[in-house]
Amino acid sequence: MRVFLINPPTAYDEQTSLVEPLGLCYLAAAAKEAGHVVAVHDMVSTRHADVDRLFTELDAFDPQVVGLTAMTNAFGRALALARAVKARYGCTVVVGGWHVSGDPDGVLDPAIDFAVIGEGEDTFVELLGWLDGSPAALADIKGIAYERGGRAVVHERRARRRDLDALPRPDRTGLPLHLYQVPALLSAPLSRMRTLTIQASRGCPYRCTFCQTPSIWTNLWTRRTPAAVVDEIEDLIDEHGVDSIWIRDEEFTINRRWVLAICRELMRRHLPDRLRWGSFCRVDDIDREFAVQLAEAGYCYGFLGIDSGDPESRARIQKEYQQEEAERAFALFRELDITSHGGWIIGFPWDTRDNLEQQFAWIRSLPVDMLTVTYALPFAGTPFGEQIRRDGLALSTDFERFSEKEPVVRTPHIPTAELMRLRSRFIRRFYLRPGHLAAQVRRVARRPARLRIFAEMLWHHLRETRYFGVQPLLRRQQRSFAVPARWHEPRQPRPVVEPGGAAMGA
Repeated sequence: MRVFLINPPTAYDEQTSLVEPLGLCYLAAAAKEAGHVVAVHDMVSTRHADVDRLFTELDAFDPQVVGLTAMTNAFGRALALARAVKARYGCTVVVGGWHVSGDPDGVLDPAIDFAVIGEGEDTFVELLGWLDGSPAALADIKGIAYERGGRAVVHERRARRRDLDALPRPDRTGLPLHLYQVPALLSAPLSRMRTLTIQASRGCPYRCTFCQTPSIWTNLWTRRTPAAVVDEIEDLIDEHGVDSIWIRDEEFTINRRWVLAICRELMRRHLPDRLRWGSFCRVDDIDREFAVQLAEAGYCYGFLGIDSGDPESRARIQKEYQQEEAERAFALFRELDITSHGGWIIGFPWDTRDNLEQQFAWIRSLPVDMLTVTYALPFAGTPFGEQIRRDGLALSTDFERFSEKEPVVRTPHIPTAELMRLRSRFIRRFYLRPGHLAAQVRRVARRPARLRIFAEMLWHHLRETRYFGVQPLLRRQQRSFAVPARWHEPRQPRPVVEPGGAAMGA
């Protein structure tokens, strides 16, 4: 079958980091291995929704199946694309990813034929086989959902894969690999940076109440072998000139022995001389011995979830760590010149002004290089999301608003407009304090080439955001999204060419 996979645009296109749609790349590889013809189109990589280009490619490809993946804040745009695709080509439309895995009722839209729930490779290949006429019964395919009689029929979840090494490597064919970059890795000036991503493990055993990870992976953690992980890294360096790798794992540092085995394999092949890499990690996983070995293996950037600076709040969201563990982790990263990026969530229903100020005072005392402040989001399929719906605290059900730009959860003790002002002030006060600026100057002094990278990143923030309290000259606003009416028109069938060369209508 001819299968066309789409990564739809998000509501905001101002992010500096840009990474390939790795989940679709895995699906493409699995489908090709099963004998299907597959193309992948990443609309995020255009940094603006180039709908004309997408449908021009679809016309040339003539799809039988179109698959879309979507996080929650992109689901509305995925639906808009699905409706146009269904009207124009009449093909089968399949949606997967985080949102429908947490809320299978998304399949009730008439434009969607099937949803793939959870880990997708085996489910998608079985579904393609059924669509292609295999004798397997639809009822026997695990991990799918579809509409029947106005309700969502959700099949039993498929058991998680344990042998990840048996999966085919992600197929990145046709993607603009030269555009992908994660500037925080500080591997090169943005004009020369080449970042690709890998997945070394899947899932997370922790149960943070706000996290959508269980929607896809459940709470089972599975891993690839260290040799297989480093083989893929080395191939990306050799084949694509990659100078940095972002490990996409939900929680990379869960298993210390496994991570250190990857580090040893990287060093055995002398890859730290050619590569900078980073990942998500937990503050309570980091101690001196572990951090030193990470740094020796080329590890240069860690995103650590602070989530809440208040122990009582962390207990409510089941984010269990001790404050001193965070203090130790950030201090070790600063000492070893590993860029630390903290993530802080505000806007939980129990937050108060005084409590947020107390949390910020503690966070500001940490040697954190970068700080992201986001609002608490009630994602479907999460305990926190269920709590917000049950308590009637949702400010909006518009998925495009599920971003860091505005709260969608009512905080009874803080008016929404004030919460937005607080976020801006927190970010400004964090980045512009003298101690932070002095620390970054010292970092540049250790490696002067960073100066250009920092300057490029600073210009991006000044241009694209309000982080520094200025009115940017070239600010990109939230972009509206629509598929022009001409792309909803049924595509004209291809002409049938007779042996003598005359074209006749199909």
